[in-house]
Amino acid sequence: RVVDGFATERECRELAAATESAMHKLFHRGGSTSLAPVHKQSLDRLGVQGSVLYGYLVNKVRLHLMQQLNLTSLYESGSLLTRLVGNPPADEWEMDPKHVYWNAHVDKANIPTYDYSALLYLNTQGDGFEGGSFAFVDDDVDRVVAPKAGRLVTFTSGPENLHRVRRVTAGARYVLAMWFTCSNDHKYREDEDAGDENSRVAARRMQNEIQAAHKTTNELLEANTLLMRANQRLKTSLST
Repeated sequence: RVVDGFATERECRELAAATESAMHKLFHRGGSTSLAPVHKQSLDRLGVQGSVLYGYLVNKVRLHLMQQLNLTSLYESGSLLTRLVGNPPADEWEMDPKHVYWNAHVDKANIPTYDYSALLYLNTQGDGFEGGSFAFVDDDVDRVVAPKAGRLVTFTSGPENLHRVRRVTAGARYVLAMWFTCSNDHKYREDEDAGDENSRVAARRMQNEIQAAHKTTNELLEANTLLMRANQRLKTSLST
């Protein structure tokens, strides 16, 4: 299923910029660099604004899937912010210059507990990068989806949806990839990757900062709404 305009142009632009900044001096494999925002270190790299936006969009996708599929529960099982570039630098951060990211694959073959997959594109093919189409691989002909900022692609994670991304030939392509499970036992848990108490404390501190940013954002939106209403009342009184 393809939904256009799922995220606004501003949301896409800001998350892409936060991703690019977060990937500075990050290891890459050929033209592919990925960041797992569920990890505390990655949230630090994204910053509070980028982390809030990431969390908001993942949850929005989850709720969208629940509504579309009439599900009573659905859990986040993993996510990646990925940048694919056409001309990767041969620098000290290169891990595998011969890495091929455009092979066809099945998500559930990688992680058996994945039930639903989602891709949210942060920039548009032909405007920032060339190539990089997404393709469902079928026996007769591939079903191709062109990346477009704000476009959401969702599908079941099983072998019925063999897919691949085509090679990016120029520029940089940004996408937020997400996976969800119907099993509470296999959802992502924040402390799974925290090996000590210091890591857990740091993760909770970042979560508190994100929640505070959410509150501030909501307060600003409410204040803006009240201001718009006051301006409208003022215009009405002046015209009468």
